[in-house]
Amino acid sequence: MEIKSLTEKRNKIMSDATALVAGENVTAEQRTQFDSMLADVTAIDGDIARVQAADEYRASINKATNSPRPNPGESNDVHESVEVRSAQVKQSFRNYLRTGQIEIRDLTVANSGVMIPTLFNPSVFEAQKSYGQIYDLVNVMKTDTGDPIKLVLDNDTNNGLTSVTVGTNASEVDPSITGLTLQVDNFTTGVIRIDNGLLTDAGFDVEAFIRDRFANRFFRGASNLIINGNAGAVQSITTAYNTQGFTSATTNKLGYVDFATAIGTLDPAYQPNAVWAMSNATLGYVIGLTDTAGRPLFLPNYGDASGGFVGTILGRPVKLVTQLPAVATGNVPVLFGDFKQAYTFRQQNPGLGILRLNELFAAGYETGFVGFARVGGLATNAGVSPICAITIK
Repeated sequence: MEIKSLTEKRNKIMSDATALVAGENVTAEQRTQFDSMLADVTAIDGDIARVQAADEYRASINKATNSPRPNPGESNDVHESVEVRSAQVKQSFRNYLRTGQIEIRDLTVANSGVMIPTLFNPSVFEAQKSYGQIYDLVNVMKTDTGDPIKLVLDNDTNNGLTSVTVGTNASEVDPSITGLTLQVDNFTTGVIRIDNGLLTDAGFDVEAFIRDRFANRFFRGASNLIINGNAGAVQSITTAYNTQGFTSATTNKLGYVDFATAIGTLDPAYQPNAVWAMSNATLGYVIGLTDTAGRPLFLPNYGDASGGFVGTILGRPVKLVTQLPAVATGNVPVLFGDFKQAYTFRQQNPGLGILRLNELFAAGYETGFVGFARVGGLATNAGVSPICAITIK
């Protein structure tokens, strides 16, 4: 079979089939003949595809291929490029400097002993401690500079409509406008000094490891500052709820009624985005609480726990804030409200800057790393507290 003859045959059948149904009145016999012709065309199309596949195969096996010649000094092996060989030479040289051995083969020595140098495990087993979710809950403002910023607070909640007499001018009723100045303070992660030998010999990326440690220090420190504040530009979030809260119904305990009271205390304007905030210890306490019918107060959401959503209490999400205290007399272990309306945390871009100190510790054959950040924070309570606090009786 040749493609040319098959194509001509196919075109002839299609032409005849088209002419067969070109008239206005097509009989049943003509329809049957048309369908038969289309079946023949389909079979011929299959033959054409088979011939084309066979021709392509014959062309591929008959085509001469020449292997590319390597550049001078290179191997035919694609894995033996100049870069790969250079890296292997450098690694071998480092091994020689560390152990004094040029190569190790099948050796027979006294007591069948061979000195094997100590290497690094590529895995690092690190202690972990959560810094909570308060950083993600509050409003984070990122600025390019550390210049003071004026925050405007507006409280118009006491004003509405008043009756007016025709011919009498309406009285002036201005909203209550106040301002706060948000500044930044300088903070540091502290210096980490690394032996230069560790930087070259470690089986893992030491610099990336240090960057991760500094990032954790930044978020841990920022979270602590939001909760506790400092004597400078970072105000504690406690000032956002110091006038809005209540004492638990039972001494040294939390109960179902306390959570119900919190929902009734927080203004409905802040309810749509309100969440519960508590430490892991308090969450463990709350998990054991039930109502009078024995139904649990806390409903877990296991599928989203890795994303920070551990469950709900009375329909509102629960967020872990590890800096909050446990349940004890005088403590405030539970907060409820809209945290983005309650607090603004400011950080100067890029947030955390990391400096590599190549020269400072060079005499001791060490390299230093240090992180710096400029941050500030203010509670933005305009007059109606966005957060309600539960104080243990």
